[in-house]
Amino acid sequence: MKGAISNQGNLFISRPRPLGGNKFEYLAIKAECPFTTRAGVAGYCGDHCPSFHEPQGRDDGKEASIEICSGTIIFDEFKDDRKGQ
Repeated sequence: MKGAISNQGNLFISRPRPLGGNKFEYLAIKAECPFTTRAGVAGYCGDHCPSFHEPQGRDDGKEASIEICSGTIIFDEFKDDRKGQ
């Protein structure tokens, strides 16, 4: 699974979607927050939340994990676009 934090601090998760045979595509989807989504209006997971911890792992874009309110997400590939700001 791939993941990224946008320059605005939102968490995006990309899962492989089969295209047929051995081909896959990755589609990045902004992670919705189960606690702030109300009446069809989505709240999003990101660094604005006190339950969102800093990513742990390697700085080379490989293997990382993030602890969020509902547990820990482990990524095979990860990019943090907030760095360098």
